[in-house]
Amino acid sequence: MMNRKGLALIASVMLIVAGIAALELTRDRGGGDISVAVGTKNCYEPMWIADQMGYYDLVGVSVKANYVDGGGNASTSVLSGTSDLTLVGADPAIRMLESGKAVLVAAIEIASAGASQDFAYREGLGIDLNDASTLLNPDGTVRVVCGLDTTTGYYSGYMSYLKSQWDAGNITEEEFELLRTVDDGSNGGGIRHIDFVNQAASLVDGRVQMLCSGNTVAVAAEHDGIVSASAPSGSVVGGCYILASTEAYHSNYGNLVKVLKALDLACQYIQGEDTRQSAAEFCASYYGASGWTAETQLGFFNGYYWDICMSDSIADELGTKARLLGYEPRDYSLLIETGAVRDAHIGIAAYGGLWMYDSRIGTLVPTTEAGS
Repeated sequence: MMNRKGLALIASVMLIVAGIAALELTRDRGGGDISVAVGTKNCYEPMWIADQMGYYDLVGVSVKANYVDGGGNASTSVLSGTSDLTLVGADPAIRMLESGKAVLVAAIEIASAGASQDFAYREGLGIDLNDASTLLNPDGTVRVVCGLDTTTGYYSGYMSYLKSQWDAGNITEEEFELLRTVDDGSNGGGIRHIDFVNQAASLVDGRVQMLCSGNTVAVAAEHDGIVSASAPSGSVVGGCYILASTEAYHSNYGNLVKVLKALDLACQYIQGEDTRQSAAEFCASYYGASGWTAETQLGFFNGYYWDICMSDSIADELGTKARLLGYEPRDYSLLIETGAVRDAHIGIAAYGGLWMYDSRIGTLVPTTEAGS
């Protein structure tokens, strides 16, 4: 994946600057600001970098950043009209699409080595992620409560993990239903809602025995008696998507395209062989949590493809997780708009056109090779 565009970042920037004047979509430098809900956790790194490196200014858009803690509040910000677009995982994406107030316009982060979930858990409990029956007592009641923010994509991610354990015969359907149920405080379920910012503390102080999350796993694992590990989630792909409000897509399309262009530059910065380390150091410092270092940030970067792209399996991913969330089956491809991500690449000779994640071979390829 590194160097897939075959050019240094600086060459890409120069070509984009040269091409901007020719873009009809970017001729109007006025047009007002566009507002973006920006999370302060991992997955939002391209937004941090686009701001830090001046990429928004470079492509001619003024961005108002509305800072939120994660995907749940990011989606709320768009649905309430506070922000025009944001970046979220599958669960918030599904809720936004089901509302009819948002459209999916791009993928930005796709797992490069198979979808998995990150866990942290307390030692001495006999937890074995390869066998979810270890989360139960011999009498079938819940022994290990997993803390996660149920407004984020980690919710269906954890349910996907449990579903894969049911499919493997490690737990029964009844045990699956019990472990996926949100506990009301009476130990009547295997999930406890914990706001993202409080997840690490909830494991350290014993309110939960396990976390299913992102960078809070690494933060929690800095404490004695807590270990971190990953397990396959059973997801189709696993990643994050950019969604815009339906109103912004139709009324502020030109600025939306510019934002995608700037985020693509940020993804190139993450992917570049000569810039990835700098990106990791900046993002780890930006996040500013003990336990989340440049090394862990680099490991996170290496687990994903970073690109403003599409995927041939987004609709399948959303459909699978929507069923786990209890939504009626529908064709999510009808709620995906590909125009903005395609227009974001007009005139960028260094880019070579739209790239797409091809699930048949598990990598990003030019759309001509992906058959689209």
